[in-house]
This record gives sequence, structure tokens and C-alpha cells, in this order.
Amino acid sequence: MRKPACLRVLHILKGPKMGGTKTLIFLQLVYITTCMEQLDIIYEWKQLDFQFLSPEARQQAIDNGGFLPQNNMPMGLEIYGDRLFITVPRWRSGVPASLTYVNLKDTEKQSCSSHKHFPEMGIEPGLGLGKQGRCKLR
Repeated sequence: MRKPACLRVLHILKGPKMGGTKTLIFLQLVYITTCMEQLDIIYEWKQLDFQFLSPEARQQAIDNGGFLPQNNMPMGLEIYGDRLFITVPRWRSGVPASLTYVNLKDTEKQSCSSHKHFPEMGIEPGLGLGKQGRCKLR
């Protein structure tokens, strides 16, 4: 007689090759995959973009290499109050801000240009875009 599937999984988990940490990771993965259908996508981006002071300032930043959209990769997310904070590491050039946010109170789906620098800053290329402490506050 075969064991039920859940008992077979438990038997594998209790085996000598499966430690406590591996068991915990396995169970978390099972839980995540079973709950995936319940998640709603509110924000999604193929690459990050930012709100510059003007379209001309954005284009100037791209032209001089101060902003390279393909190098802006989100690495961490945290919700605080009505904001979704996103950390962007400065491992490559062309990353104008390492901490950004999106306002969660906005009811429509966010476009790529909705990221704001935190604290709110207006970026002007002449002030040293991408260099810490050289951005102009709004």
C-alpha cells in the first residue's frame, strides 16, 4: 500500500539528508507557490525611470551618462505608510538615486516614470547627477 503524498513528503523531510534549515526553506517555497494565485499585481516595471524636473533634464542626463535606465535595478522593497520604498544599488553608473518611492495612494496603475527620489529631490544634470549630496532639493 502506498503512503499518501503528504506522508511521503514528510518522510523525505525527516530523512538524514534534510536538515532543519532546508526543511524550513522547502516549506516556505511550498507555501509561496500555493499562495501565488492570491497575489494581485499593483506595480510592475521592466526598468526603473524617475521624475526629473523636466523632460529636457531627463534627456540631458541620458546624453551625458548620468542616467542609464537599463542600469537601474530594484533590489529591495519596503512599505511604510502610504509609500512603497525601493532601493536601487549604485553598482553601475547612471543610477541617479539609491532610495526611491512610489505613492501607494495613487489609484491608477503606476507608469515607469512614477518613481520619486527620497527625500523628494529635483534632479538637475548641471548639479552633478548621480553624485551624493549634489542634487537640488525641490
